[in-house]
Amino acid sequence: MDNTNLNEITRFITFDMAHRLPNHCGRCSNIHGHTWKIGLTVEGTSNAIGSSEGMVFDYKDLKQWLMEVVDKNFDHSLTLYYDDPYVLDIVNMYGIKEQFDSDMQWLDNVSDSELSVINYPEHRFNICSFIPTSENLASYFKYEFKQRSFSYLEHHPTYNGNVKVKSVELWETPNSRCIV
Repeated sequence: MDNTNLNEITRFITFDMAHRLPNHCGRCSNIHGHTWKIGLTVEGTSNAIGSSEGMVFDYKDLKQWLMEVVDKNFDHSLTLYYDDPYVLDIVNMYGIKEQFDSDMQWLDNVSDSELSVINYPEHRFNICSFIPTSENLASYFKYEFKQRSFSYLEHHPTYNGNVKVKSVELWETPNSRCIV
């Protein structure tokens, strides 16, 4: 990437999500929720998308990307670690045991270093291959943005390959954030 006029832009959205840290020795071992704030930072050269205005990327498009990856599956949801004892209670409550068993076979093949989430959007419920700390969630979201970046950006009418995901900033509370 040409460093001439290299700029970073960040777009934030908020979403409400509950989670639990099952092995934590404090209050976070209870199901609890937050109004999270997430920022996606991309970097590129001015006019990276062919804009005559000198933009790196349109903030409206960054928001759309955030909504697709984060808001669609995580807003007003409960997100739990797959090995959390509460998962089976919720699966039984929603009557999705057969689907869950099938998904768990897939998750068994995920390596310990992979960050994967199974979404049950009709129930606003997510199961993670990782404990849903802010650090792990931020890493997952960054991974998802990077995985989807080419397919998302290539459909932008003036994208020329000069924009890349730089970082994700995840605020669990107004005073606590993680940057990856």
